[in-house]
Amino acid sequence: KNIYRWIMISAAVIITSLILWNTYNFFQQLKENERRNIKEFGIAATDLQNQPLNANLGDLGITVMGNTTSVPMIVVNYKGEISSRNLPEGIESDTTKLKKLIEVYKKENEPIVTLFEEQPFITIYYGNSDLITKTKYYPMALVIIMLLFFSVIWFFYRSNQAGEQNKLWAGMAQESAHQIGPPLSSLVGWTTI
Repeated sequence: KNIYRWIMISAAVIITSLILWNTYNFFQQLKENERRNIKEFGIAATDLQNQPLNANLGDLGITVMGNTTSVPMIVVNYKGEISSRNLPEGIESDTTKLKKLIEVYKKENEPIVTLFEEQPFITIYYGNSDLITKTKYYPMALVIIMLLFFSVIWFFYRSNQAGEQNKLWAGMAQESAHQIGPPLSSLVGWTTI
């Protein structure tokens, strides 16, 4: 039973480790995909801003810029002008809050600088999307669920073990009563006679 129990515990630890490792890899791929989308956004914004007024813009740049809807970002152009997308309400018009948020985004992700003629044209500071934020907490929730599952199994095992001990004590008491019964009956009979 002990060997079987340790095999089960080892298998559970290995499975949990594999799930956490796979979730971490998924999270990193998702984050890298988001970074690639922000880079494409920066390139599209640079291309659109550098087109002559009478140019046929086409749909590619506008489509790329329109598809970036879930990532909160702050765009600072070469003139120092700040624009933002997908931020909570009330922050977009407050430059003090925007500057604080830029510092937070710098810590979360490395800013993306788009160059035009070898000079920085726009800098994009971006945070994590809701999907990445939720995915970040998924492994912790998984570990908590696994711990709860193991706790239930452990309590079941302990109560099962206590039940077996109680059955053993009841059996011993029954056997003792059975063994003591015949001599006592005969003693009671002799005292009556």
